[in-house]
Amino acid sequence: MGEKAKVEKEKKEQKKIIKLTTKPMTEEELENKLRLEFGNNNMYYKTLKKIVDKITEKYRQRLKKSLLILREEIKPSISKDDNGKSSIKFNKNLTDDELSNYIILIPTEMYFLSNAMEDFALDMEVANYLKEFSITENILEITGGTAQERARVAEYNNMQKVFHCLIKSRVFYNIKNEIDQANKVYEALKKVLTARIEEKKARR
Repeated sequence: MGEKAKVEKEKKEQKKIIKLTTKPMTEEELENKLRLEFGNNNMYYKTLKKIVDKITEKYRQRLKKSLLILREEIKPSISKDDNGKSSIKFNKNLTDDELSNYIILIPTEMYFLSNAMEDFALDMEVANYLKEFSITENILEITGGTAQERARVAEYNNMQKVFHCLIKSRVFYNIKNEIDQANKVYEALKKVLTARIEEKKARR
């Protein structure tokens, strides 16, 4: 291929790439563009969050219900003194048997939720692999521009797979957070029961 033919080919390829304008924007133009971009992002956010919350709720329901029952048992209430200082009062002290039951119940529910988290971890890895494979395959079909530009175009063309991975990733970390928070409650209950046992031993 001659030099002239190469130049013509490069010109044709460059025409396929949309170039960003370097023309300075006025303050009003910038404000309008930012408002439009925020609206688009907010639309994506609401849709993705709705899906993530629905899936998360499905898996955490049993553990959440156990913790809600515990909270209802002790019925904590917040009050303020004359100086405006806040304090928490519990309307009921759990018996030793009740504490023991929750110490068994909470980690049991955590166990089943952990299994779901492991399944999601594998599902997330597979989805991410398929996304990367699809993007790489798409890059090979794109001509013109720089390598970075072609990668961005390929990612944009696979936006559905990108969002799919985001959803799975967010659900995974939501479940992990539920387990971590429940574990803190579990450890607190154990400390209370252990303290009671030690107190009873000291009285003997």
